[in-house]
Amino acid sequence: MSQRRARLILTLPLLLSSTLITAQTQPPAKPNPAEPEAYKLLDDIASRISTLRSRNNRLQVTCEVADLIWTKDEKRARSLFESAMKEFTDFIAEYDFTDQEALHDFQSFYQHRQLIVERIAAHDPNMALSFLRATRHVKEPRLGINSESERNLEMHLAGLIATTDPAMALKLARASLAEGTSHNAINLLTRLRQKDAAAAQTLYSDIVERVGAEDRVQNSDSLNVAANLLSTFQPPHANEETYRKLAEMFLTRVLAVSPSDPTRVQQAHNIYHQARNVMPLIEKYLPARGPSFQQWSRAVEKTFDANAQRHNEMNELTQRGTVDEIIAAAPKFPADIQPHLYQQAVWKALNSGDAARAHQLATELISDPAQQQQMIAQIEAHQLWKAVSDNKIADAHKLLAKVKQIDQRVQIVTQLATSLAAKGDKKGAVSLLDETRIAITDLPGSVQKLNAQLNLARSYGGLDPDQGAALLQTVITQVNPLIAAAAVLDGFDNRYLSEGEWMPRNYSGLGQIVNGLQQTLGQYGGRSNCSAN
Repeated sequence: MSQRRARLILTLPLLLSSTLITAQTQPPAKPNPAEPEAYKLLDDIASRISTLRSRNNRLQVTCEVADLIWTKDEKRARSLFESAMKEFTDFIAEYDFTDQEALHDFQSFYQHRQLIVERIAAHDPNMALSFLRATRHVKEPRLGINSESERNLEMHLAGLIATTDPAMALKLARASLAEGTSHNAINLLTRLRQKDAAAAQTLYSDIVERVGAEDRVQNSDSLNVAANLLSTFQPPHANEETYRKLAEMFLTRVLAVSPSDPTRVQQAHNIYHQARNVMPLIEKYLPARGPSFQQWSRAVEKTFDANAQRHNEMNELTQRGTVDEIIAAAPKFPADIQPHLYQQAVWKALNSGDAARAHQLATELISDPAQQQQMIAQIEAHQLWKAVSDNKIADAHKLLAKVKQIDQRVQIVTQLATSLAAKGDKKGAVSLLDETRIAITDLPGSVQKLNAQLNLARSYGGLDPDQGAALLQTVITQVNPLIAAAAVLDGFDNRYLSEGEWMPRNYSGLGQIVNGLQQTLGQYGGRSNCSAN
Protein backbone atom coordinates (compact mmCIF):
# COMPACT_ATOMS: atom_id res chain seq x y z
CA MET A 1 0.00 0.00 0.00
CA SER A 2 1.31 3.47 -0.82
CA GLN A 3 2.31 5.27 2.36
CA ARG A 4 0.96 8.58 1.06
CA ARG A 5 -2.31 6.94 0.02
CA ALA A 6 -2.67 5.52 3.51
CA ARG A 7 -2.52 9.04 4.92
CA LEU A 8 -5.65 9.91 3.00
CA ILE A 9 -7.88 6.97 3.85
CA LEU A 10 -9.35 8.74 6.86
CA THR A 11 -9.25 12.30 5.53
CA LEU A 12 -11.25 11.96 2.31
CA PRO A 13 -14.36 10.41 3.93
CA LEU A 14 -14.40 13.30 6.39
CA LEU A 15 -15.17 15.49 3.43
CA LEU A 16 -17.50 13.18 1.54
CA SER A 17 -19.79 12.17 4.40
CA SER A 18 -22.46 14.56 5.62
CA THR A 19 -23.17 12.69 8.84
CA LEU A 20 -20.14 10.70 9.92
CA ILE A 21 -16.61 9.80 9.01
CA THR A 22 -16.05 6.46 7.29
CA ALA A 23 -13.04 4.76 5.81
CA GLN A 24 -12.34 2.27 3.09
CA THR A 25 -12.56 -1.30 4.26
CA GLN A 26 -10.60 -2.79 1.37
CA PRO A 27 -6.92 -1.98 0.86
CA PRO A 28 -6.52 0.20 -2.24
CA ALA A 29 -4.39 -1.07 -5.04
CA LYS A 30 -0.83 0.19 -5.23
CA PRO A 31 -0.71 3.28 -7.43
CA ASN A 32 1.30 3.44 -10.61
CA PRO A 33 4.59 5.15 -9.64
CA ALA A 34 4.38 7.22 -12.80
CA GLU A 35 0.94 8.56 -11.86
CA PRO A 36 0.57 11.02 -8.97
CA GLU A 37 -2.54 9.27 -7.68
CA ALA A 38 -2.13 10.50 -4.11
CA TYR A 39 -2.05 14.09 -5.28
CA LYS A 40 -5.09 13.64 -7.47
CA LEU A 41 -6.86 12.51 -4.33
CA LEU A 42 -5.50 15.52 -2.45
CA ASP A 43 -6.72 17.82 -5.22
CA ASP A 44 -10.15 16.30 -4.88
CA ILE A 45 -10.07 16.81 -1.12
CA ALA A 46 -8.94 20.44 -1.49
CA SER A 47 -11.78 21.16 -3.91
CA ARG A 48 -14.35 19.81 -1.43
CA ILE A 49 -13.19 21.64 1.71
CA SER A 50 -15.75 24.39 1.20
CA THR A 51 -18.57 21.83 1.43
CA LEU A 52 -17.78 21.13 5.08
CA ARG A 53 -20.28 22.83 7.38
CA SER A 54 -18.13 22.80 10.49
CA ARG A 55 -15.50 25.52 10.72
CA ASN A 56 -13.44 23.25 12.95
CA ASN A 57 -13.35 20.57 10.26
CA ARG A 58 -12.62 23.06 7.49
CA LEU A 59 -9.63 24.40 9.38
CA GLN A 60 -8.24 20.98 10.24
CA VAL A 61 -8.57 19.55 6.73
CA THR A 62 -7.22 22.71 5.11
CA CYS A 63 -4.08 22.61 7.26
CA GLU A 64 -3.70 18.86 6.71
CA VAL A 65 -3.86 19.13 2.93
CA ALA A 66 -1.61 22.20 2.80
CA ASP A 67 0.94 20.39 4.93
CA LEU A 68 0.92 17.37 2.61
CA ILE A 69 1.24 19.20 -0.69
CA TRP A 70 3.82 21.80 0.34
CA THR A 71 6.84 20.09 -1.25
CA LYS A 72 5.00 19.51 -4.53
CA ASP A 73 2.99 22.71 -4.86
CA GLU A 74 4.18 25.35 -2.41
CA LYS A 75 2.12 28.09 -4.01
CA ARG A 76 -1.14 26.21 -3.54
CA ALA A 77 -0.14 25.12 -0.04
CA ARG A 78 0.47 28.74 0.92
CA SER A 79 -2.90 29.67 -0.51
CA LEU A 80 -4.57 26.99 1.60
CA PHE A 81 -2.77 28.14 4.73
CA GLU A 82 -3.81 31.72 3.98
CA SER A 83 -7.43 30.61 3.66
CA ALA A 84 -7.16 28.85 7.03
CA MET A 85 -5.75 32.00 8.60
CA LYS A 86 -8.54 34.10 7.09
CA GLU A 87 -11.14 31.61 8.35
CA PHE A 88 -9.69 32.00 11.82
CA THR A 89 -9.47 35.80 11.80
CA ASP A 90 -12.98 36.15 10.33
CA PHE A 91 -14.37 34.03 13.16
CA ILE A 92 -12.61 36.14 15.78
CA ALA A 93 -13.85 39.36 14.17
CA GLU A 94 -17.46 38.09 14.19
CA TYR A 95 -17.43 36.54 17.67
CA ASP A 96 -19.67 38.09 20.31
CA PHE A 97 -17.61 38.03 23.50
CA THR A 98 -20.66 38.89 25.57
CA ASP A 99 -22.37 35.61 24.64
CA GLN A 100 -21.74 33.35 27.64
CA GLU A 101 -23.34 30.30 26.02
CA ALA A 102 -21.02 30.48 23.02
CA LEU A 103 -17.91 30.49 25.17
CA HIS A 104 -17.33 26.74 24.82
CA ASP A 105 -17.61 26.92 21.04
CA PHE A 106 -15.10 29.76 21.03
CA GLN A 107 -12.66 27.74 23.16
CA SER A 108 -12.96 24.72 20.84
CA PHE A 109 -12.34 26.84 17.76
CA TYR A 110 -9.55 28.92 19.27
CA GLN A 111 -7.51 25.77 19.86
CA HIS A 112 -7.00 25.65 16.08
CA ARG A 113 -4.75 28.66 16.40
CA GLN A 114 -1.99 26.46 17.75
CA LEU A 115 -2.71 23.83 15.07
CA ILE A 116 -2.28 26.45 12.33
CA VAL A 117 0.94 27.72 13.88
CA GLU A 118 2.39 24.21 14.16
CA ARG A 119 1.51 23.21 10.60
CA ILE A 120 2.88 26.40 9.03
CA ALA A 121 6.00 26.40 11.21
CA ALA A 122 7.09 23.10 9.67
CA HIS A 123 7.51 24.95 6.35
CA ASP A 124 7.72 28.70 6.92
CA PRO A 125 8.43 29.88 10.50
CA ASN A 126 8.12 33.55 9.51
CA MET A 127 4.62 32.97 8.14
CA ALA A 128 3.68 31.14 11.34
CA LEU A 129 5.01 33.99 13.48
CA SER A 130 3.17 36.61 11.41
CA PHE A 131 -0.11 34.74 11.92
CA LEU A 132 0.58 34.30 15.63
CA ARG A 133 1.24 37.98 16.20
CA ALA A 134 -1.60 39.13 13.96
CA THR A 135 -4.06 37.21 16.15
CA ARG A 136 -2.61 37.89 19.60
CA HIS A 137 -4.93 40.81 20.36
CA VAL A 138 -7.58 38.43 21.69
CA LYS A 139 -7.77 38.44 25.51
CA GLU A 140 -10.26 36.16 27.22
CA PRO A 141 -9.34 35.63 30.91
CA ARG A 142 -12.26 33.21 31.37
CA LEU A 143 -10.43 30.80 29.02
CA GLY A 144 -6.91 31.54 30.18
CA ILE A 145 -6.11 33.57 27.04
CA ASN A 146 -3.81 36.28 28.39
CA SER A 147 -0.30 37.67 28.12
CA GLU A 148 1.21 34.60 29.77
CA SER A 149 -0.52 32.18 27.40
CA GLU A 150 0.76 34.29 24.48
CA ARG A 151 4.33 34.09 25.75
CA ASN A 152 4.01 30.35 26.18
CA LEU A 153 2.73 29.94 22.62
CA GLU A 154 5.56 32.03 21.19
CA MET A 155 8.04 29.94 23.16
CA HIS A 156 6.29 26.83 21.80
CA LEU A 157 6.82 28.11 18.27
CA ALA A 158 10.47 28.80 19.06
CA GLY A 159 10.78 25.23 20.29
CA LEU A 160 9.30 23.88 17.06
CA ILE A 161 11.98 25.58 14.98
CA ALA A 162 14.91 25.31 17.42
CA THR A 163 16.60 22.48 15.54
CA THR A 164 15.97 23.85 12.03
CA ASP A 165 16.48 27.57 12.61
CA PRO A 166 18.18 28.15 15.99
CA ALA A 167 18.92 31.78 15.18
CA MET A 168 15.25 32.61 14.64
CA ALA A 169 14.25 30.53 17.67
CA LEU A 170 16.65 32.53 19.83
CA LYS A 171 15.41 35.84 18.42
CA LEU A 172 11.80 34.85 19.05
CA ALA A 173 12.53 33.66 22.57
CA ARG A 174 14.40 36.83 23.50
CA ALA A 175 11.53 38.99 22.24
CA SER A 176 9.09 36.94 24.30
CA LEU A 177 11.29 37.14 27.40
CA ALA A 178 11.28 40.91 27.14
CA GLU A 179 7.61 40.73 28.16
CA GLY A 180 8.01 38.19 30.96
CA THR A 181 9.22 34.74 31.98
CA SER A 182 7.75 31.55 30.56
CA HIS A 183 7.98 27.94 31.68
CA ASN A 184 8.36 26.94 28.02
CA ALA A 185 11.65 28.84 27.95
CA ILE A 186 13.35 25.98 29.79
CA ASN A 187 12.05 23.38 27.31
CA LEU A 188 13.32 25.56 24.48
CA LEU A 189 16.68 25.89 26.21
CA THR A 190 17.08 22.11 26.26
CA ARG A 191 16.23 21.77 22.55
CA LEU A 192 18.40 24.69 21.54
CA ARG A 193 21.41 23.24 23.35
CA GLN A 194 21.21 20.12 21.18
CA LYS A 195 21.62 22.21 18.01
CA ASP A 196 23.50 25.35 19.00
CA ALA A 197 25.32 25.43 22.35
CA ALA A 198 26.29 29.09 21.97
CA ALA A 199 22.69 30.14 21.32
CA ALA A 200 21.60 28.11 24.35
CA GLN A 201 24.12 29.93 26.55
CA THR A 202 22.83 33.27 25.29
CA LEU A 203 19.24 32.31 26.01
CA TYR A 204 20.23 30.97 29.43
CA SER A 205 21.79 34.31 30.36
CA ASP A 206 18.68 36.13 29.10
CA ILE A 207 16.37 33.98 31.21
CA VAL A 208 18.49 34.61 34.31
CA GLU A 209 18.46 38.33 33.60
CA ARG A 210 14.69 38.26 33.19
CA VAL A 211 14.24 36.39 36.46
CA GLY A 212 16.39 39.07 38.08
CA ALA A 213 14.28 41.83 36.54
CA GLU A 214 11.22 40.22 38.12
CA ASP A 215 12.90 40.03 41.50
CA ARG A 216 9.71 40.25 43.47
CA VAL A 217 8.90 37.72 46.15
CA GLN A 218 5.25 37.87 45.19
CA ASN A 219 6.04 36.63 41.67
CA SER A 220 5.68 32.88 42.27
CA ASP A 221 5.93 32.09 38.54
CA SER A 222 9.33 33.73 38.31
CA LEU A 223 10.45 31.84 41.41
CA ASN A 224 9.26 28.56 39.87
CA VAL A 225 11.18 29.28 36.66
CA ALA A 226 14.32 29.96 38.71
CA ALA A 227 13.96 26.69 40.63
CA ASN A 228 13.34 24.67 37.46
CA LEU A 229 16.27 26.34 35.72
CA LEU A 230 18.58 25.49 38.62
CA SER A 231 17.50 21.85 38.41
CA THR A 232 17.51 21.33 34.66
CA PHE A 233 20.38 23.46 33.33
CA GLN A 234 23.53 23.08 35.40
CA PRO A 235 27.24 23.52 34.71
CA PRO A 236 28.98 22.65 32.47
CA HIS A 237 25.97 23.24 30.18
CA ALA A 238 25.27 26.44 32.07
CA ASN A 239 27.89 29.10 32.56
CA GLU A 240 29.04 28.57 36.14
CA GLU A 241 29.26 32.27 37.01
CA THR A 242 25.73 32.86 35.73
CA TYR A 243 24.53 29.75 37.55
CA ARG A 244 25.91 31.08 40.84
CA LYS A 245 24.18 34.38 40.16
CA LEU A 246 20.87 32.58 39.65
CA ALA A 247 21.38 30.49 42.80
CA GLU A 248 22.09 33.62 44.85
CA MET A 249 19.06 35.34 43.35
CA PHE A 250 16.78 32.39 44.15
CA LEU A 251 18.05 31.95 47.70
CA THR A 252 17.84 35.66 48.49
CA ARG A 253 14.24 35.69 47.36
CA VAL A 254 13.41 32.60 49.44
CA LEU A 255 15.04 33.95 52.60
CA ALA A 256 13.08 37.18 52.21
CA VAL A 257 9.89 35.26 52.97
CA SER A 258 9.96 35.37 56.74
CA PRO A 259 7.89 32.63 58.45
CA SER A 260 7.68 34.83 61.53
CA ASP A 261 5.52 37.27 59.58
CA PRO A 262 1.89 36.03 59.88
CA THR A 263 1.09 37.42 56.43
CA ARG A 264 3.94 35.40 54.88
CA VAL A 265 3.54 32.02 56.61
CA GLN A 266 1.49 30.40 53.85
CA GLN A 267 3.87 31.69 51.22
CA ALA A 268 6.81 30.22 53.17
CA HIS A 269 4.98 26.88 53.27
CA ASN A 270 4.38 27.00 49.52
CA ILE A 271 8.04 27.46 48.61
CA TYR A 272 9.54 25.30 51.39
CA HIS A 273 9.65 21.98 49.52
CA GLN A 274 10.66 23.60 46.24
CA ALA A 275 13.57 25.30 47.98
CA ARG A 276 14.68 22.15 49.78
CA ASN A 277 14.73 20.22 46.50
CA VAL A 278 17.24 22.59 44.89
CA MET A 279 19.21 23.35 48.06
CA PRO A 280 21.81 20.60 47.49
CA LEU A 281 22.67 22.33 44.20
CA ILE A 282 22.85 25.74 45.83
CA GLU A 283 25.09 24.40 48.62
CA LYS A 284 27.39 22.93 45.98
CA TYR A 285 27.94 26.27 44.27
CA LEU A 286 27.31 28.61 47.23
CA PRO A 287 28.50 26.58 50.25
CA ALA A 288 28.68 29.61 52.51
CA ARG A 289 24.93 30.18 52.15
CA GLY A 290 23.95 26.76 53.50
CA PRO A 291 23.65 27.75 57.20
CA SER A 292 21.31 30.65 56.37
CA PHE A 293 18.99 28.34 54.48
CA GLN A 294 19.04 25.69 57.22
CA GLN A 295 18.09 28.34 59.76
CA TRP A 296 15.23 29.49 57.53
CA SER A 297 14.06 25.88 57.03
CA ARG A 298 13.94 25.22 60.78
CA ALA A 299 11.95 28.40 61.29
CA VAL A 300 9.43 27.34 58.65
CA GLU A 301 9.18 23.82 60.09
CA LYS A 302 8.20 25.24 63.50
CA THR A 303 5.11 26.76 61.91
CA PHE A 304 3.85 23.40 60.62
CA ASP A 305 1.19 21.53 62.55
CA ALA A 306 1.95 18.08 64.00
CA ASN A 307 0.81 16.17 60.91
CA ALA A 308 2.81 18.37 58.56
CA GLN A 309 5.91 18.06 60.75
CA ARG A 310 5.60 14.29 60.73
CA HIS A 311 5.10 14.33 56.96
CA ASN A 312 8.24 16.43 56.51
CA GLU A 313 10.21 14.15 58.80
CA MET A 314 9.08 11.17 56.77
CA ASN A 315 10.04 12.87 53.50
CA GLU A 316 13.45 13.78 54.87
CA LEU A 317 13.99 10.17 55.96
CA THR A 318 12.99 8.65 52.62
CA GLN A 319 14.97 11.17 50.56
CA ARG A 320 18.21 11.26 52.54
CA GLY A 321 18.18 8.08 54.62
CA THR A 322 19.73 4.76 53.63
CA VAL A 323 17.70 1.58 53.21
CA ASP A 324 18.72 0.38 56.69
CA GLU A 325 17.97 3.78 58.25
CA ILE A 326 14.47 3.81 56.79
CA ILE A 327 13.75 0.29 58.02
CA ALA A 328 15.09 1.08 61.50
CA ALA A 329 13.05 4.29 61.82
CA ALA A 330 9.76 2.93 60.44
CA PRO A 331 8.48 1.48 63.78
CA LYS A 332 8.68 4.99 65.31
CA PHE A 333 5.93 6.19 62.98
CA PRO A 334 2.18 5.41 63.24
CA ALA A 335 1.12 1.99 61.97
CA ASP A 336 -0.71 3.41 58.95
CA ILE A 337 2.49 5.12 57.73
CA GLN A 338 4.86 2.20 58.20
CA PRO A 339 3.87 0.30 55.00
CA HIS A 340 4.67 3.40 52.96
CA LEU A 341 8.12 3.66 54.56
CA TYR A 342 8.83 -0.01 53.90
CA GLN A 343 7.83 0.47 50.27
CA GLN A 344 10.23 3.42 50.06
CA ALA A 345 12.99 1.20 51.46
CA VAL A 346 12.24 -1.37 48.76
CA TRP A 347 12.39 1.30 46.05
CA LYS A 348 15.64 2.70 47.41
CA ALA A 349 17.23 -0.75 47.31
CA LEU A 350 15.94 -1.27 43.78
CA ASN A 351 17.16 2.13 42.55
CA SER A 352 20.58 1.42 44.00
CA GLY A 353 20.81 -1.60 41.69
CA ASP A 354 20.10 -4.32 44.26
CA ALA A 355 17.01 -5.98 42.79
CA ALA A 356 17.55 -9.17 44.82
CA ARG A 357 17.42 -7.29 48.12
CA ALA A 358 14.43 -5.26 46.96
CA HIS A 359 12.55 -8.48 46.23
CA GLN A 360 13.58 -9.90 49.63
CA LEU A 361 12.45 -6.77 51.51
CA ALA A 362 9.13 -6.72 49.68
CA THR A 363 8.53 -10.31 50.79
CA GLU A 364 9.64 -9.77 54.41
CA LEU A 365 8.35 -6.27 55.22
CA ILE A 366 5.09 -5.87 53.30
CA SER A 367 2.53 -8.01 55.09
CA ASP A 368 -0.58 -7.21 53.05
CA PRO A 369 -0.73 -9.88 50.30
CA ALA A 370 -2.21 -7.56 47.67
CA GLN A 371 0.33 -4.80 48.34
CA GLN A 372 3.15 -7.34 48.37
CA GLN A 373 2.09 -8.78 45.03
CA GLN A 374 1.79 -5.29 43.55
CA MET A 375 5.24 -4.36 44.86
CA ILE A 376 6.84 -7.46 43.38
CA ALA A 377 5.16 -6.73 40.04
CA GLN A 378 6.58 -3.20 40.15
CA ILE A 379 10.06 -4.59 40.87
CA GLU A 380 9.81 -6.90 37.88
CA ALA A 381 8.55 -4.04 35.69
CA HIS A 382 11.47 -1.89 36.85
CA GLN A 383 13.93 -4.67 35.99
CA LEU A 384 12.33 -5.03 32.59
CA TRP A 385 12.55 -1.32 31.76
CA LYS A 386 16.13 -1.22 33.00
CA ALA A 387 16.99 -4.10 30.68
CA VAL A 388 15.32 -2.19 27.84
CA SER A 389 17.19 1.05 28.61
CA ASP A 390 20.48 -0.87 28.93
CA ASN A 391 19.84 -2.56 25.56
CA LYS A 392 19.90 -6.00 27.17
CA ILE A 393 17.47 -7.34 24.60
CA ALA A 394 17.63 -11.02 25.58
CA ASP A 395 16.98 -10.26 29.27
CA ALA A 396 14.13 -7.92 28.42
CA HIS A 397 12.54 -10.44 26.05
CA LYS A 398 12.64 -13.06 28.80
CA LEU A 399 11.04 -10.74 31.38
CA LEU A 400 8.42 -9.64 28.85
CA ALA A 401 6.56 -12.93 29.22
CA LYS A 402 5.46 -11.83 32.73
CA VAL A 403 3.78 -8.65 31.47
CA LYS A 404 0.03 -9.21 31.17
CA GLN A 405 -1.28 -5.70 30.47
CA ILE A 406 -1.59 -5.22 26.73
CA ASP A 407 -0.71 -1.51 26.66
CA GLN A 408 2.38 -1.97 28.82
CA ARG A 409 3.49 -4.98 26.78
CA VAL A 410 3.19 -3.13 23.47
CA GLN A 411 4.97 -0.08 24.88
CA ILE A 412 7.93 -2.25 25.87
CA VAL A 413 7.93 -4.18 22.59
CA THR A 414 8.01 -1.01 20.50
CA GLN A 415 10.99 0.29 22.47
CA LEU A 416 12.77 -3.05 22.14
CA ALA A 417 12.13 -3.01 18.40
CA THR A 418 13.62 0.48 18.20
CA SER A 419 16.72 -0.72 20.08
CA LEU A 420 17.13 -3.72 17.79
CA ALA A 421 16.73 -1.58 14.67
CA ALA A 422 19.32 0.88 16.01
CA LYS A 423 21.74 -2.03 16.30
CA GLY A 424 21.12 -2.95 12.69
CA ASP A 425 18.90 -5.94 13.48
CA LYS A 426 15.87 -4.87 11.45
CA LYS A 427 14.78 -8.48 10.96
CA GLY A 428 14.78 -9.09 14.72
CA ALA A 429 12.82 -5.91 15.32
CA VAL A 430 10.13 -6.86 12.80
CA SER A 431 9.99 -10.38 14.22
CA LEU A 432 9.34 -8.97 17.71
CA LEU A 433 6.56 -6.76 16.39
CA ASP A 434 5.07 -9.67 14.46
CA GLU A 435 5.08 -11.84 17.56
CA THR A 436 3.19 -9.21 19.56
CA ARG A 437 0.77 -8.41 16.73
CA ILE A 438 -0.21 -12.06 16.45
CA ALA A 439 -0.53 -12.41 20.22
CA ILE A 440 -3.12 -9.62 20.47
CA THR A 441 -5.09 -10.52 17.32
CA ASP A 442 -7.60 -12.75 19.11
CA LEU A 443 -8.10 -10.49 22.12
CA PRO A 444 -11.62 -9.07 22.55
CA GLY A 445 -12.22 -5.69 20.95
CA SER A 446 -11.44 -2.79 23.28
CA VAL A 447 -9.92 0.68 23.35
CA GLN A 448 -6.74 -0.88 24.74
CA LYS A 449 -6.49 -3.32 21.84
CA LEU A 450 -7.03 -0.61 19.21
CA ASN A 451 -4.45 1.63 20.87
CA ALA A 452 -2.02 -1.29 20.98
CA GLN A 453 -2.52 -1.95 17.27
CA LEU A 454 -1.96 1.73 16.48
CA ASN A 455 1.26 1.77 18.51
CA LEU A 456 2.48 -1.32 16.68
CA ALA A 457 1.61 0.28 13.34
CA ARG A 458 3.71 3.31 14.25
CA SER A 459 6.68 1.07 14.99
CA TYR A 460 6.21 -0.83 11.73
CA GLY A 461 6.35 2.49 9.86
CA GLY A 462 10.13 2.67 9.75
CA LEU A 463 10.70 -1.09 9.50
CA ASP A 464 7.99 -2.70 7.39
CA PRO A 465 5.57 -0.04 6.05
CA ASP A 466 3.47 -2.54 4.12
CA GLN A 467 2.86 -4.59 7.25
CA GLY A 468 2.07 -1.42 9.18
CA ALA A 469 -0.34 -0.22 6.50
CA ALA A 470 -2.13 -3.58 6.58
CA LEU A 471 -2.46 -3.29 10.35
CA LEU A 472 -3.87 0.21 9.98
CA GLN A 473 -6.42 -1.15 7.54
CA THR A 474 -7.44 -3.70 10.18
CA VAL A 475 -7.93 -0.91 12.70
CA ILE A 476 -10.00 1.11 10.24
CA THR A 477 -12.22 -1.92 9.62
CA GLN A 478 -12.83 -2.21 13.37
CA VAL A 479 -13.40 1.52 13.83
CA ASN A 480 -15.99 1.95 11.05
CA PRO A 481 -18.92 0.24 12.82
CA LEU A 482 -18.01 1.99 16.08
CA ILE A 483 -18.24 5.37 14.36
CA ALA A 484 -21.57 4.41 12.83
CA ALA A 485 -22.86 3.45 16.28
CA ALA A 486 -21.50 6.69 17.75
CA ALA A 487 -23.45 8.68 15.15
CA VAL A 488 -26.65 6.97 16.30
CA LEU A 489 -25.82 7.62 19.98
CA ASP A 490 -24.71 11.20 19.39
CA GLY A 491 -26.06 13.41 22.17
CA PHE A 492 -27.12 10.59 24.51
CA ASP A 493 -23.89 10.07 26.47
CA ASN A 494 -21.41 12.11 24.46
CA ARG A 495 -21.15 14.52 21.55
CA TYR A 496 -19.50 12.95 18.52
CA LEU A 497 -20.85 15.14 15.71
CA SER A 498 -20.92 18.85 15.08
CA GLU A 499 -23.19 20.19 12.36
CA GLY A 500 -23.60 16.64 11.07
CA GLU A 501 -19.83 15.99 10.85
CA TRP A 502 -17.38 14.09 13.02
CA MET A 503 -15.80 16.37 15.62
CA PRO A 504 -12.02 16.29 15.13
CA ARG A 505 -11.31 17.26 18.75
CA ASN A 506 -13.38 14.55 20.36
CA TYR A 507 -11.85 13.29 23.60
CA SER A 508 -14.05 10.28 24.22
CA GLY A 509 -12.43 6.85 24.06
CA LEU A 510 -13.54 6.44 20.45
CA GLY A 511 -12.60 10.02 19.64
CA GLN A 512 -9.06 9.43 20.85
CA ILE A 513 -8.83 6.29 18.71
CA VAL A 514 -9.94 8.22 15.62
CA ASN A 515 -7.47 11.01 16.42
CA GLY A 516 -4.71 8.47 16.97
CA LEU A 517 -5.57 6.73 13.71
CA GLN A 518 -5.37 9.94 11.75
CA GLN A 519 -2.06 10.87 13.41
CA THR A 520 -0.64 7.46 12.55
CA LEU A 521 -1.77 7.80 8.96
CA GLY A 522 -0.07 11.18 9.00
CA GLN A 523 3.14 9.53 10.14
CA TYR A 524 2.96 7.17 7.18
CA GLY A 525 2.44 10.08 4.83
CA GLY A 526 5.36 11.97 6.30
CA ARG A 527 6.03 15.67 6.05
CA SER A 528 9.42 15.59 4.43
CA ASN A 529 8.99 13.05 1.68
CA CYS A 530 5.70 14.04 0.07
CA SER A 531 6.36 13.30 -3.55
CA ALA A 532 4.36 11.86 -6.36
CA ASN A 533 6.43 8.75 -6.83
